[in-house]
Order: sequence, then C-alpha cells, then structure tokens
Amino acid sequence: MIPFDLILRVQGTNKLAKFTKIGKFYKILRIIKMVRLLKVARVRNNIIKNMSEALKIGIGFERLFLLFIIFIVLVHVLGCFW
Repeated sequence: MIPFDLILRVQGTNKLAKFTKIGKFYKILRIIKMVRLLKVARVRNNIIKNMSEALKIGIGFERLFLLFIIFIVLVHVLGCFW
C-alpha cells in the first residue's frame, strides 16, 4: 500500500492546488469531447453526401428534409415538457 497522505504532506501541497488541477483535468476532458464531436460531424457529412449521390437528392429536398427532422425533434421536446 502506498501512503498517499504522507507523500502529499511532505510535498506541501494544499487543497487549493489540488482543486486547480481538477479544473485543468476537466478542461482537457471537454477538449477531448469536442474533438470526438468533430469526428462524428465529418462522418455524418460523408454519410449524407453519399446518400444524396446515391438517391439523386437535390439540395432543396435536403434542406426540406432537415427542416422536417428539426421540426419533429422540436415537437417531441416540447411534448415532453408539456
């Protein structure tokens, strides 16, 4: 077993220093999550582009379909809050 209490006392770190390290760790985790979202967005764009080319869908229909999806999600969320 490692005596962490004795090690931390010898180094002279205080609780405020530990708290600031936790904040930095949290920021790093947020940055990692943002990078993951960018990767998902790239994959999503590739899927949409391939589907549009395969089905010969025009940009107007794409926008109309996206508006319809947004509307359905909005109605769902408002229905949940109702």
